Amino acid sequence: MKQIEVLYNVQRDDEIIIEREAVVKLTDKNIKEIAEYIRCDQEHQTGELVDIPCHIFDRIQSQIQEDAIKNSKECGGLYNDDVFQVERLLPPTLLELLPDDVLDLLPEEMFGEDNLANDTEDELEIPAPCKTNTLYMTIKQVYFDQIIAGTKTEEYREIKPTTYKKYLEVGEDGAALMDGTLLPVSAMDMYEPSMELNIYNDGVCALIPKNDLWYLDLAVGYNKVRDTAKVEVLDISFEPGKSEDGKPYLFNLDGRGEFVPSPNGKYCFWIAVLHLGKVVEKNIVSKK
Repeated sequence: MKQIEVLYNVQRDDEIIIEREAVVKLTDKNIKEIAEYIRCDQEHQTGELVDIPCHIFDRIQSQIQEDAIKNSKECGGLYNDDVFQVERLLPPTLLELLPDDVLDLLPEEMFGEDNLANDTEDELEIPAPCKTNTLYMTIKQVYFDQIIAGTKTEEYREIKPTTYKKYLEVGEDGAALMDGTLLPVSAMDMYEPSMELNIYNDGVCALIPKNDLWYLDLAVGYNKVRDTAKVEVLDISFEPGKSEDGKPYLFNLDGRGEFVPSPNGKYCFWIAVLHLGKVVEKNIVSKK
């Protein structure tokens, strides 16, 4: 996992009400995607932040908005018509992570005093495991063994009303925060308030992944003596739960609040996909 810092501001009635640097987490895969995208677009590369793969740009915007939500109390919270502005060029902290051959393809004006890339290849510091950034999770032996072997790099958990706080950013009232760029507040009237965790939104999940989850504390089963391990969490993404035919399982609510399967349903069961990195600790007792 890498961290970059992106300058942004929020304007209201042409006045800047928030001006900050948001810390954004990107995976190693994201960095490689950006580098390859620049290599494949040499003739048209402007070096602007918007000229990276759109799903990564959307992720950056989402985390910036999340930062703004957390820091908007002094201005009475964010309004629907508040305007977000993000720094135009690729931020220096992102440039530091790109290979030299990719930097050579970018416009020279990017590397002035305000946008100078550092040649260091050191990773930004990853916090040490602690109670607040680590999620305890039980797991079956077969999947535990695959994670230790490096053949299983994703762990899946359904977003439920009893567990969502483990995977999602929540507000002071405990409700899950929603990404307003993906699902405007004005569209929420289409859905039942009790179903915010299940809004399908044409397959675009507007739930905001927890931004301070860095590790999984894995344990096999519930016996006192068992295999355990601590594993890095590189990223959290979401995908809809699927039916037996492999298609998203969609449903609506009937007049009694019961789930009714429908191919055009407004709701689904979202699955949190935890993308796993290095195994940083392990205690294997099953092989002894």
